[in-house]
Amino acid sequence: MFQLIVFLALTVTQARSHSLEATFAGFLPKPVAGVAAAYDGKDSIMLMGFGRRVSTASETKILKYNVNTEVIEEVGGVPFLRFMGAVGIDQKRNVYYIGGNDGDYSSYHNILKFNSTHPNPVEVASLPVPLNQFSAASDQAGDVIYTFGGYDAQARGSSPRMFKFNTQENLVEGIGDLPESLYGSAAVWHNGFGYVMGGRNTFTGTGLTHVLKFDPTTNKVTELDMKLQKPTGLFLPSAVSDGRNVYLIGGNTHDRNSTHQITQMDFESDTLSEIEVANFPKMLVWSTAVYVPKKRTIYTFGGVADGQITDRIYKINLQF
Repeated sequence: MFQLIVFLALTVTQARSHSLEATFAGFLPKPVAGVAAAYDGKDSIMLMGFGRRVSTASETKILKYNVNTEVIEEVGGVPFLRFMGAVGIDQKRNVYYIGGNDGDYSSYHNILKFNSTHPNPVEVASLPVPLNQFSAASDQAGDVIYTFGGYDAQARGSSPRMFKFNTQENLVEGIGDLPESLYGSAAVWHNGFGYVMGGRNTFTGTGLTHVLKFDPTTNKVTELDMKLQKPTGLFLPSAVSDGRNVYLIGGNTHDRNSTHQITQMDFESDTLSEIEVANFPKMLVWSTAVYVPKKRTIYTFGGVADGQITDRIYKINLQF
């Protein structure tokens, strides 16, 4: 399908830096990267899709992290190993785990559905191609999950494809392409639009340095002039929205030498702010982040922290 790509020039202001502080908020069962997480809208964050750094038994578990007690418990499981997938949620707070890898370079098409009350997943749909290391954004109001790019196991490289998953009808359809092939990006749903940040193109070896904006009414992608301060882009970051701003967390640069903690993005004023976070890794790659509105807090789970895979859970309160 031909996809129209629009290039939009904006005046982007680099705002002065803020500073925040991270607090230790518990441990995962073992050090792990590539975990996926979703907030249930109440008191819990659901975790699944653990990488190969944990035991086989742990890789199939679904865990629930309580944001009040900061305790993790096992609540369910999947019948096969998978990680490097993505999650989305619908209006009823059902969680969908999409695609992923089995840790042995075999990727999945499957989309699994579960929730905090019924945590044993059932397969409800499939992607047209097996994907891992892609990003996803949930339009909860529309009960739709969008996926962006990823590593296509059949093509053996990054993909530009975008898919739309209707959670009410359990239907998946292709809706066009990103401006370039990407894997290892982050995506969020923010005020009616999808935003894609970071990632790398396996065919050119380059990283995405601009922010991409997806319009669900037209399925068009706009390349904003909002450019990351890292000249080679960021690989394997995570991202959240608090409804006012988008926060891009961690990720490494193409040369793997630069550090990055958090970038705050204000799409109303087109400003970027680099945020320094005390007691937080200088570079956190391949982690996952979740925003909990009632606590106005970002939680991060596992990942590679300053070169070492970690089991730590951090929380960052956004009270500037």
